[in-house]
Amino acid sequence: MSNFTNKNRTLVIDALMIALYVVLNTLGEIPIGNVKITFGPLPIILVAFYFGIGHASIVAGAGEFVSQMLGYGLTWTTPLWTVPPIARAVIICILLSLIFKRKRYDTVTQVKYYEYFIILFISGFLTTILNTSVIALDAIIYSYYSYAYVFGDLILRFITMSVSTVIYMFVAKAVIDALYKAKI
Repeated sequence: MSNFTNKNRTLVIDALMIALYVVLNTLGEIPIGNVKITFGPLPIILVAFYFGIGHASIVAGAGEFVSQMLGYGLTWTTPLWTVPPIARAVIICILLSLIFKRKRYDTVTQVKYYEYFIILFISGFLTTILNTSVIALDAIIYSYYSYAYVFGDLILRFITMSVSTVIYMFVAKAVIDALYKAKI
């Protein structure tokens, strides 16, 4: 019975994180030209560090799908827009497992701030590249492509990604450590 309860608890947490992703990604976004500043990735990051690749991928994929449906409806490129958040979840989990192997950590609470930064910076960098690729594909498919539109804000995207990484690092480490301490 205990295992069934834990599965239900995890599913409820996934659903809450999907809802939080949608809220942070849609209502909490600050658009600057072709760049969106958002805290949407935070639920993905938290779930990736706490529950692992499967749950983080579900939160990322479902959260982005709902965000796309609310913002643009179902289009030919809707599945493409789910790829960068899912990739972020997968990359975080792969990098975290590499650090666990190398450092022989027992729990994620042993992960240091600089290791959080490295994981989140690499995943953010690759996600930014994937988002730019999806922007380009979307623009080609719907015939609004221009080099300036797709790549004109790329430097700004990397700057906002770098600043976001620092914020995500502090928030994620604090929340994850608190969850472990509370044994949730």
